[in-house]
Amino acid sequence: MHTSAIFLAAALIFGSSPVTAHMEMSSPIPFRSKFGANKDKADFSMTSPLGADQALCKGYAVDLADPALGAPTATFKQGEASAVELAGSAAHGGGSCQLSLSTDGAKTFTVIQSIMGGCPATGVKLPFTIPADAPVGKAIFSWSWVAKLSGVPEFYQNCAPIEITAGAGSAAAKTAFKDRPAMFVANINAGNGCKTVASTDPLFPNPGPDVTGTGTPDSTINCGTSSGPASPAPASPAPASPAPASPAPAPASSAPASSAPASSAPAPASSAPAPASSAPGAIISIIPVAPSPPSPSSPSPAPAPASSSISPSSPSASPPPPANPSNGTTTTTPATPAADSGTSTDGSCGAGKRCPGSNCCSALGFCGTTPLHCGTGCQRAFGACAGQSRIRRRN
Repeated sequence: MHTSAIFLAAALIFGSSPVTAHMEMSSPIPFRSKFGANKDKADFSMTSPLGADQALCKGYAVDLADPALGAPTATFKQGEASAVELAGSAAHGGGSCQLSLSTDGAKTFTVIQSIMGGCPATGVKLPFTIPADAPVGKAIFSWSWVAKLSGVPEFYQNCAPIEITAGAGSAAAKTAFKDRPAMFVANINAGNGCKTVASTDPLFPNPGPDVTGTGTPDSTINCGTSSGPASPAPASPAPASPAPASPAPAPASSAPASSAPASSAPAPASSAPAPASSAPGAIISIIPVAPSPPSPSSPSPAPAPASSSISPSSPSASPPPPANPSNGTTTTTPATPAADSGTSTDGSCGAGKRCPGSNCCSALGFCGTTPLHCGTGCQRAFGACAGQSRIRRRN
């Protein structure tokens, strides 16, 4: 299968759509935001998702120790109603968001508002209320987001230093702050194996008492039981079927029904590879397999699409990449990069824009650090690639 066909198949799998920007929190102003006063410390990749190994808040909670970088950018009273403002134009079809507070330097986050589905929407503010019993003092305000159409399941988060002051005799909280749920974290190592299914509005396992929307059932994997039937239970405690006379174990339902005795060799699980949809939400590696050369004794048939875990309806019309005359291997020649427009500030890459830091530029034009960003099709002219340090385009 040609490389272009692989990218097309990946795009179809993950429901991606070409976009040129992402979203970021503009109020309250996050740590190291371009909207803040410390322009020399600004991070212009705030619209990018967190890397797999990256700390929550991008690790910027350490700025709390700096009187300038960690100064509160907003002050809220207990029980006060307010709203988060976002900047950007690509809401990626929405998704699900949470607003959370941390009072221990980003070690833990407590959810104060969950929005499941349609979040964010361009130009729409996200309302919230500071709990009446939220701890008074300095805190971290978090906006986290799992986009619906981000190409691959990702996790976005912006964090802002804020201060909470005592309220003026507001009504007692219906749910104690200490009893509110922890923030939902997925698709990064900090999520402890929790994943979301692509092209869904994640249904949070425990959204808390303040929630809007319903989310998509069965949209999370290994994230808890409230997000759907993580492990189906039997309808009733019916007794199990009698055990077979032979003690030799056989793979459960892995072989077709047969009259052969239990002691016969187990049949293979399947004669055909399982479809990609058998593991929803998992990151799918698409590995092309070179077709066998035609037999010299028979006419050369038209080449068939290579076997892979995803088979598009028809092979790509793009011609195969040229062979490298120096070593006889086939390589993919990237398109001539456009005029250099500098480092990306909106999470997109290509067309002359390079990803910041060690981010990779995926074949679909996004900056990130996941295998699909840094693996096959990674645009080396605009960022780092798997197994290599960043490669700068030569003039």
